Amino acid sequence: MEQDALRRILHISRKMAETRTIGPLFDYAMDEAIDLIGAEYGHLVLLRPDGTFDFRVTRDDKGNTLESPDSRVSRSILNKAITSSEPVLLNDAVADPKYQNAKSVTRMRLRSVLCMPLISRGVAIGTLYLENRITSGCFSDPDLLLMTLFANQAAVLIENALLNDELEARVAVRTRELEQAMAHAEQSWLKAEQANQMQTSLLSNLAHDVRSPLGLVVTALSTILEGVFGELTPDQEEWIEKSLLSAEHAANLMNDVFELTKSDMQQLLIHPQDHDLGNFLTELYGIGLALPWPDGVIFNLDLDDKLPTLRFDPKRIHQVVLNLLSNAIKYTDQGDVTLYARWLQAENMVLIGVADTGSGIPQDRLSEVFERFRQVDDDPLRRQSGSGLGLAICRELVGLHGGRIWVESTLGEGADFKFTLPVNVEENEAV
Repeated sequence: MEQDALRRILHISRKMAETRTIGPLFDYAMDEAIDLIGAEYGHLVLLRPDGTFDFRVTRDDKGNTLESPDSRVSRSILNKAITSSEPVLLNDAVADPKYQNAKSVTRMRLRSVLCMPLISRGVAIGTLYLENRITSGCFSDPDLLLMTLFANQAAVLIENALLNDELEARVAVRTRELEQAMAHAEQSWLKAEQANQMQTSLLSNLAHDVRSPLGLVVTALSTILEGVFGELTPDQEEWIEKSLLSAEHAANLMNDVFELTKSDMQQLLIHPQDHDLGNFLTELYGIGLALPWPDGVIFNLDLDDKLPTLRFDPKRIHQVVLNLLSNAIKYTDQGDVTLYARWLQAENMVLIGVADTGSGIPQDRLSEVFERFRQVDDDPLRRQSGSGLGLAICRELVGLHGGRIWVESTLGEGADFKFTLPVNVEENEAV
């Protein structure tokens, strides 16, 4: 084989390797094959998985694409090349004993035909079908050798292009599916968000509208209980006390709902101020002493000797601590409840907690205690006395201050609710 022919095969192979798109690759391969051996027509035919032929390119020696390709070739010759995986070289097809009786050969008066199987990884994936109907003996053995090299290179590159095209098609389909799924998810999220906002707004308005009348009811019942309107009989006093407890419980529930809906609507705000933490907690301890502690419970205060000045919202931290104290009262019948504070200087934060010796919390429920409407106690009387919102509010308020809240507990030994607040280092360098 001449060096020029080999160099040309190398050039064509390199050019085909650079062409990643199937259409241009097939056209280029067909045009070069026709020109390489002086064919009049050329067909690039692929084999489908079901064994049928897929006529991908049919062109003439002038680069024109021809219509009705399946009527321009001999299927007998195609089948022979595919089934044998060997090239079929015919100098005069109409006179060849093997094909002269084939209808397609006689109908088209086929002369010179070279049908090269395209073999990749040992399997025929199609053929290059080349012909010249004008001249007999147009294709020679050197042409066969040249086209063998060409077909071997073309088969590998064509299969790679087909695989790449299939992969891109799958990626495109998957991308469309993902885009549709994302659009659906976004639409669902927007609908859910709108519904949640409507629900939150409704709850907020409901809580706001109910709080004022409940406040009047509590005030009125308290006034009656104090005997302002006359002395009460024992039965009346008992009835008023129960009514007052129920009204206060409902009022507290409405307050909790109102606080959480404000958080959901991003309207729960804090107003930080600088405070001496030691003095603040000492005053809070005094308020806590007035809470309805059971007879068998001692309320203690345990503060570090030096506590820093902190920037926090006193109303909100007061609310957090009282919630924790109320929780301790509810679950502690005997023993101690301790309000404590530690300055964790190495971590630039303070730790504030309420520890009790009450019933404690099962380990498998510790993660639930700060969730909304969750009560981890199995006692129905204690469950009725709470809304399941107080600790959820504590988490929201502590989070707004840049801290975190958690609980440590052993069942039957008590619980230790604690939260952190960040310390401004510059303000406390001299402390």
